[in-house]
Amino acid sequence: MPSKIAQLKNGSPLISLIISNLLPLAGVLFFRWDIATILFMYWFENIVIGICNCIKMAKAQGKTMTTVEGVSKPDPDKRFFIAFFLFHYGFFTLGHGIFVFTFFGIPDAGVLFIFLSIISLFVSHGVSYIRNFINKGEYKKVSPKLLFIQPYKRIVIIHLTILLGGGITTITGNSLTALIILIGLKISLDIFFHKLEHKKFESSPYAPELGQIGNNDY
Repeated sequence: MPSKIAQLKNGSPLISLIISNLLPLAGVLFFRWDIATILFMYWFENIVIGICNCIKMAKAQGKTMTTVEGVSKPDPDKRFFIAFFLFHYGFFTLGHGIFVFTFFGIPDAGVLFIFLSIISLFVSHGVSYIRNFINKGEYKKVSPKLLFIQPYKRIVIIHLTILLGGGITTITGNSLTALIILIGLKISLDIFFHKLEHKKFESSPYAPELGQIGNNDY
């Protein structure tokens, strides 16, 4: 029994991730969510990820060195990376939002269920932060510098796929089948990147960024 409880606790971030992704499916099946509402939720997750990443950067204790013309220098203070991230990521998210709202429209769904879905996103990322980043000591192994770039690869790949699927869904007239396939695709990509992100910490007790920083793909 204790081992099963431990397994459940270790899997809790992944479970909460799947649950938060299933709420849009419930929205489609029971509240008639359309593609605009689905893409709004996926866009809003960018904001949640950005907030969580700033918290991670503030907590991170890993160190990196920047080599310029053969001379290694310590990275700037983490406050520099947090401020620059807020500026850079903020404009990235704004541009993404403008694109989504321009081409797919404003969400037309019940405010309460959308609010609950947003809360579930914070809970999902919060569980991962506590279980993985804090309890498993990931904050000791990663630097603010690498956390700065961490969200972009995942977000770009996932949302390019989602926007392509969203375009196909719109062409098919918001068919239920297309919406369900789109949600299933998002869940699959989230699970893949979640496992990939944390596997790097499980495979080694040392920081992923140690050594030649330029060769790391966090």
